[in-house]
Amino acid sequence: MSDKKLNYKKRLIGVLSVFLKIFLAFRKEMKFLRRYGYAQAQKRMEQIHYKRAKELYELAVELGGVMIKLCQYLSTRRDIFPEPYIKILSPLQDSVPPVDFKVIAGRLNEELGDYSKIFREIDDKPLASASLGQVHKGRLFNGDIVVVKVLKPDAEKTVDLDFAILFQVFKLFSNFKSLRERFDFLTVFDEFVRVTGDELNFKREVYVSKFLRSKLSKFSYLKIPYVYEEFSTSKVIVMEFCEGTKITDVDNFNSMGNYTIVMAR
Repeated sequence: MSDKKLNYKKRLIGVLSVFLKIFLAFRKEMKFLRRYGYAQAQKRMEQIHYKRAKELYELAVELGGVMIKLCQYLSTRRDIFPEPYIKILSPLQDSVPPVDFKVIAGRLNEELGDYSKIFREIDDKPLASASLGQVHKGRLFNGDIVVVKVLKPDAEKTVDLDFAILFQVFKLFSNFKSLRERFDFLTVFDEFVRVTGDELNFKREVYVSKFLRSKLSKFSYLKIPYVYEEFSTSKVIVMEFCEGTKITDVDNFNSMGNYTIVMAR
């Protein structure tokens, strides 16, 4: 059996095993809900949901890429998942294990040639690491401070594989009426694939950034970071560095007083 088939089988078994436990937990919760009501059902299921959420988190960190992206997406769906899942999975929105800078440097050389001729310096410690990309701070030879967003090679290699696995798993469980009443598996999957697919091609992000910059420049309280198109490809984006704080960090945001809203992905 080829390495590709072995990898597919291993990932499929891992994903299927974790999601089966989650769906069985949901099924059990629905029985409690009919018997005891919402509050008691949540109380009885709380520890089980925490355990299943942790297993899903660990699976996502192990497999990376699309699985992390899926957990980020699911952590926003309070209409589907109980609070333990939201609490356990939400940190993946901001804290994803980074890949070694040697991997990032290799991707930069593939896309830009000798990147040392473009950047006077680039930090090997990332500003942020996401499910599909990683961001580093750098400086161009003209002195401009920039951020460099790079598509992780591992995410690119496994994306089609993981999409195929998730489709099979979601399609399987969509056949169960008791689960289908709570979760429209294939509709959610289609939305997830569409959104994730857009994020795999950085040229689209460059286009959207340019479009927003041209249309919203009249609003003084908005800041659209400038994108250096000459250094950007479908897998690398170089854009203007902007200091700021997340809008969800309410305390820091309110303490800023006068502020400019930065729109960037």
